This record gives sequence, C-alpha cells and structure tokens, in this order.
Amino acid sequence: MAPLDLTLGPLMVGFTISTFLFGITTTQAYFYYANFPMDKPRMKVLVTLIWTLEFGHAICLTATMYRLFVTLFGNPAVLFKTPAALDVSVILGAILALTCQGFFIYRVWKTSNQSFTALFLAFLSIIRAGTSFSVGVEAFLYDLKTLSTKFDWLISLIWVSSAVVDVLITICLCRELYRRRKSALNNTVAVLDKIILWTVETGLVTSTTATVLTVCFLVMKSNLIWLGLYFILPRLFANCVIASINSRRGLAERKGQRAMISLGQSNLPFNGDSIDSPHGLQRKPIAIEMTTIVENIDMGNTVTAGA
Repeated sequence: MAPLDLTLGPLMVGFTISTFLFGITTTQAYFYYANFPMDKPRMKVLVTLIWTLEFGHAICLTATMYRLFVTLFGNPAVLFKTPAALDVSVILGAILALTCQGFFIYRVWKTSNQSFTALFLAFLSIIRAGTSFSVGVEAFLYDLKTLSTKFDWLISLIWVSSAVVDVLITICLCRELYRRRKSALNNTVAVLDKIILWTVETGLVTSTTATVLTVCFLVMKSNLIWLGLYFILPRLFANCVIASINSRRGLAERKGQRAMISLGQSNLPFNGDSIDSPHGLQRKPIAIEMTTIVENIDMGNTVTAGA
C-alpha cells in the first residue's frame, strides 16, 4: 500500500482546495443575484442549479473525509473501500459537468448558428456524463482498487472526453469571435479580445485539469493523487460558468464608448444642422459616433457594433 502522503495526503489537499473553490462559487452566485435581478428566469434557474449541485457535492466530500479521517481513523486496510457519499458525489459531478458544458455548447450554437457543431458537442458531453454516471453506480458495488482496475478504460473515457469537449468548445467560440473581430469597429475589438481571452482561459483550466487527472490515474493507480484532483474538477466547471455569466457586468461598462472621427474640414455637426454666427455659417468637424453594444443573448454573450 502506498504511504499516507500519497493516499490520504492528496485527498486532504484536494478537499481543502475544493472547499476554497466552493466558497468562490458561493461568492460568485451572490454577486450574480445582487447585480442581475432582472435576468430571465431560466438564467436564474441555471445559477441556482449549479450552486445546489455544488453544495450537494461539497456535503458528499465532507462526509467522505469525515469517514476516512474520523470513523475509520487508524484502519488503513479499509482506505480503498469507497464511502457511499463519495459514490453519490460522482453522480452529482456528472450532472454538474453536463450542465456546465451544456451552457457553453448553447453559447456555441447561439453565436455560430451551426446546429451540427452544437449537436456533435452535445453528443460528446452526454457520453461524458453517461460514463461518469455509470462509474458512480458501479462504485456502490466495488471498492476503489477494484473499480480503478476493472473499469479503468471507462474512467479514462470520462476525463478524456471532458477535455476534448472543452477544447472543441474553446476552438469554436474563439473562431466565431475572431471572425467577428475582423469586421468590428476599433472600440469593439477590445471587447472581443477580452471575451476571447476569457474563453481561452476557462477552456484551458478545465481541459488541462482533466488531462493531468487522466495521466495521474493511468500512471499512478497505486496512490490517490488522481482522486484528489477529481475533488477539484467540478468546482472549476461551476466557477467558469458563473464567472462567465457575471462577466457581462464588465462588458457592459464598455457600452457607450464613443469614437469621434474628424473628416477633414467639413465642419458640419453630426446631425447635419448648421450653426449660425455673426460671420455666417461656421463649420464644425464632422463626427461619427460609434457605440459598442453588448447584447446578452439568453445564456451567452454576443458582441455587435452599431454606428
């Protein structure tokens, strides 16, 4: 058996980070309700559902840690017998991942209007959720060591498919945003660049974690480093989605930006009216007002420009 530093140690570290991230999720949810009271009901339901699943997942992890560190203290022989609470957390994690990836897939569909791409991503996400749900059910029947050996291919499929979906979502969103960037006004480009950066960051966080988790599981099955990382992954999904929803406030602050463009010495006001003076008609530089409009489309952000 691996030393406690590689079994209980990773679980403690993973649980601590997971609890910290749940606190951030709660703060993000509070920020959402405080700043978007007029949002559509389905958006409020989405945030509430994500937080509720996170809360349930956190309770399951707490019960698991209590059983391992208190109830079964000093009995390492039962370390790999998964508590029922941990099995339930796997099922909750599957629902949470499907919900969060579904949010970003919906955004891909709304921004690109490509139904085939969205359906393909949804198919992969459902496979990911289905395999995760199956592993959660099987975990009630087998101990952790047997489960990780007998169903190693199924467990690996969960995180590989998760990473693939996250990368594809990131590519699709960035491609569509970059396409719009080419024809955008100058003051709109900054907004698009910000959204592209956020999209890449959120995609990299979840996909990289899932990839590292898969490698640790396949290479180091004798220890529980991979399980400690699993404690963290659902928190990353939840925080990425709610932070993305809350980012609308920062984008909205860019609304109303104006670019005044002088066109030679035409010196006419923007509305076309002349200005009388004692010396006759005065000419003012022609100015064109361009306003950046951030349009919230249901569950996603789409940036357009109006002149």
